[in-house]
Amino acid sequence: MRLISQSDAEIVQIANLVIRSTARNTVHRSLREAWESTPNNPEKAFAYAAYSLAYVQVETISSERHKHLTHAVEALTDCLVSYDDWWLARFLRCETMQELPPSTENHLHRQVVSAEEDRLELLSRQEKLLKTEPYFLCPYISEAKASVCQGKIDDAINTVDVGLEKVKLFSVQYRLNVLIQPFISAILLFREVGLETIAERIKLAGLSLFPRSATLASI
Repeated sequence: MRLISQSDAEIVQIANLVIRSTARNTVHRSLREAWESTPNNPEKAFAYAAYSLAYVQVETISSERHKHLTHAVEALTDCLVSYDDWWLARFLRCETMQELPPSTENHLHRQVVSAEEDRLELLSRQEKLLKTEPYFLCPYISEAKASVCQGKIDDAINTVDVGLEKVKLFSVQYRLNVLIQPFISAILLFREVGLETIAERIKLAGLSLFPRSATLASI
């Protein structure tokens, strides 16, 4: 399995920095042109996807956010065509698909699977590895979050239990906001339905993975 590499992490981190600079539009245009001109280059596709997802964080117009999310899904799909075992590309596609309305799938220029299928694929591949990574907990938290949104509270609690049982918790080498965000969302969702104990377990697990996250610590 292609696990998170230093290169993956640097691309995501740089995208988050550049998006807040005056050069963001120029960089965005350049990355998109590079992706479109070489669609079989997974590294360029990943760079454009990371930048598009970073753009969503600063974009306030709904239609523009939707456009960037859609482009990210398409670029990440190109990544997975080249490397279907690319952990971060699949996780990001899963999380991004959850942000889009179901009807979006009919308008994509790439054939993609659902967020649920991406999660199941990740979990299946993770279980086949002899060594686990602490961020392998992220798909479980993502699944729990989706279950809460669907009103399947018992399933959500069970998913959290299974994840905490299967994944050894220690600090993640690469502290990326895209890995921290599912924990924050899940904590808020579990609190919203009155399950403070589960929310606290998720928070403690998140802090084991990302001990320097001020956001997690203060939520």
